[in-house]
Amino acid sequence: MPSKIISKARRFIRSTKWRVGNKQLRYLCGLVLLLTLAINTYRKLHWHLRPEVLQLMKDDRVRKRLLTVKCSSGFGNRLRAFASAAALAEETNMKLQIVWVKDEHLHAGMDDIFDTSGLTVFDFDIVRSLGAETLIYDDVAARTINTVEDQLGKDIYINTPFLLRSVTKYSFARVIYHLRQLKLSDKVMKYHNALVNELPLPLKFYTAVHIRKETNFQRDVPHSKHSVLPGGASVVEDFRERCTATSFIQVMRRHLKNHRGATFLLATDTPEVYGRLQKEFGDRVHTLDPEMSRYCRTEVTREFQCIAFAAAELHALAKTHAGVIFSHFSSYSDIITWMSSANPRNIFNGCVDNHDTW
Repeated sequence: MPSKIISKARRFIRSTKWRVGNKQLRYLCGLVLLLTLAINTYRKLHWHLRPEVLQLMKDDRVRKRLLTVKCSSGFGNRLRAFASAAALAEETNMKLQIVWVKDEHLHAGMDDIFDTSGLTVFDFDIVRSLGAETLIYDDVAARTINTVEDQLGKDIYINTPFLLRSVTKYSFARVIYHLRQLKLSDKVMKYHNALVNELPLPLKFYTAVHIRKETNFQRDVPHSKHSVLPGGASVVEDFRERCTATSFIQVMRRHLKNHRGATFLLATDTPEVYGRLQKEFGDRVHTLDPEMSRYCRTEVTREFQCIAFAAAELHALAKTHAGVIFSHFSSYSDIITWMSSANPRNIFNGCVDNHDTW
């Protein structure tokens, strides 16, 4: 670059002989031109050396690998897939892309339920548009949890309703962090606040109770093309049949012995359970909206209004401080338990197989 500037100056000096007679003056004019060219060159170099420009140049040369997660199945399943993928992307310095498609399991977009600003979310499956070198995993089709080979230097796509299993170990604390960072959309937050404001006590004084016991797949997912629960049906049914009102009543009684002033906030997929618990515990049992709970056990159970209600219930239950009584083998219960600030000593399995929690 300097040699080009000098040669331009020399050409200018020679070209001014016929106009400028004094040799010193000719060289002075050349020096002025040289200085002007130097200033212009500095300005160009200075722009290219700006931090933001250097970062853009670096990004072009070193593109982050992509981790694309298709969050599948129901509400709780999708949340744990998202949060574990976010934790893995963070650990491996990959760019996270979320695929959240409306289907018979959940007829609501991610941005319908949550504030997705700052996230890259697609409402259609982008698997066919990914690079040929992308590693593709499908836990749904395989009916198992694949181990993601994240150390091969390639982009990754995974379709899963589970916590990701990967070669690189990610922090479970970061999974919880990403769940807590996921804020409700303005519409759902207003709905949540309206429901919570109707409760007689602040959320922190409640013990959360979630009872998931529906085993009829056609009632649970009314518009599914499957007649029975695909993949692991017998396991799910076996565990959910243990989540009876009687077993929860026993656990709630034990909790009351240790916490005489305990009050329970209930969410359940079986509205009849609410009446049973009210008979047993009276006004110690509250729920956000009994009528909505019954309405959402009809054909609309997977539609937006019921998903919004489920999101409002989940966030309310997760904000309780006095304890959690959960349903085993329920991803929704998992999310409540993980997000809760309750003392771990006050978190119990309410199903029959609760011996491991006492």
